[in-house]
Amino acid sequence: MTKDVVGWSARCLGSEPIGIDVIETRRGGSGCPVAIVAAPIGGVRRRFVVKVYETGFDDYSRLGARDTARKHALALERLAAEGIPVPRLVARCEEGSGAAIVVEEVARIGAPLDRRRAAATLAHLHRIYWRGLDPSLAGLIGRSRPNRDRIRHGVVAMARNCDRAHPDWRSARPDLAVVVGDVTGTPEPDRHRAALQHGDFFGANFIPSAGTEVIIDWDLLAGGDPMWDLGHLIAADPVLDATPDPIVDAYRGAGGSYDAAMLRYRLLCWEAFWGLRRLLEAD
Repeated sequence: MTKDVVGWSARCLGSEPIGIDVIETRRGGSGCPVAIVAAPIGGVRRRFVVKVYETGFDDYSRLGARDTARKHALALERLAAEGIPVPRLVARCEEGSGAAIVVEEVARIGAPLDRRRAAATLAHLHRIYWRGLDPSLAGLIGRSRPNRDRIRHGVVAMARNCDRAHPDWRSARPDLAVVVGDVTGTPEPDRHRAALQHGDFFGANFIPSAGTEVIIDWDLLAGGDPMWDLGHLIAADPVLDATPDPIVDAYRGAGGSYDAAMLRYRLLCWEAFWGLRRLLEAD
């Protein structure tokens, strides 16, 4: 991974590979290599974050590596202009079937995530009319498959695993069985009004920094259900044990596109998901 990251960093930054140091590497949620690098720019060593898109990554949006990187880069530029806190794009480059983007490293402070403030930012994002954005970005957003039923599918799969591992779990946990049945028994409701959806709006993709939460990882940006994002903010971090009302109030107060019935469904999916997950992890 380190050799690939150095090569892509050099191509994007126009620097010599020998002058680039890889400080930290990891795999992003989509399977893309992500690294913090230090490189000399204008005689000064600066730190950047590099994300590499190559064939084989988790291409949920169905855009392919190059167009996903292009969408991500264009989104960072446009959303910054719209007042959404995002990392500053430094460069994007392509070669063969792959691509990479480079952003400035965000200075992380030790403050806990302020999810009410994040909810207000989310409302701002959802108010942006994505079809009115630059045609190149709007086209990529329009082609992207939105996140909508992945949690429900996860619940279906875990319920089957629980049936195998704990055949009597439904009688032992009738409360959880009812919730799981409500989620798995019918298809996900369809929401016809699509907002600009981040797609993965939870703690791992926020960086608390200087009075705001910088939002990262825009690979799943699409036109989709805004309650998918709000449900993630409320329930995708189980250790936070959030009370929904203050977060919903902050979202609605900032003019978010609120749908009470759809949010109840999203939170029901998360309740089933975490209930089954805890049951399986208790083994």
